[in-house]
Amino acid sequence: MPLPTLLAQVNDPADSAAFVPQGKEAKVARQAGVVGYRWVGNSLRFCLIASRNGRRWLLPKGTVEPGEPLYAAALREAWEEAGVQGYLVGFPLEPLRDDKPGKPRLVQLHLMEIARVADDWPEAFRRRSFVDLRTALRLLGRRNPYRDALRQAARRLLSPLG
Repeated sequence: MPLPTLLAQVNDPADSAAFVPQGKEAKVARQAGVVGYRWVGNSLRFCLIASRNGRRWLLPKGTVEPGEPLYAAALREAWEEAGVQGYLVGFPLEPLRDDKPGKPRLVQLHLMEIARVADDWPEAFRRRSFVDLRTALRLLGRRNPYRDALRQAARRLLSPLG
């Protein structure tokens, strides 16, 4: 299935340069993803996807290809893993560490307003759900490093100052 046109509003053209690991961090894998959201009436809903084995809920994210800007990787992963397209909003969220045993990873998440939800997408075997903040936090689990990113996104979206 070809990758459809992705929509982006990037407010930080230095997006990739600010996120290149240095020194000991150079061996850390770079990943990018989105905290995807949409409004349903007055209710803010976040997009979560199931892990490949279906046992955990996650945010869409993945490896940044060599030479690929972080924002482009984030949009690509949103499409491939969740079948959503949209607009990146504001500056990226704070980078976070999501290490697996022997595989240190630094993840840059972007806030993305979802403009389109596909019925078919590259990883459509994954379950996808649009849930409120409380439900999203519960589904992610207590020890999930993405909980803080979700809270940060909610603060940005619900604050009168944005």
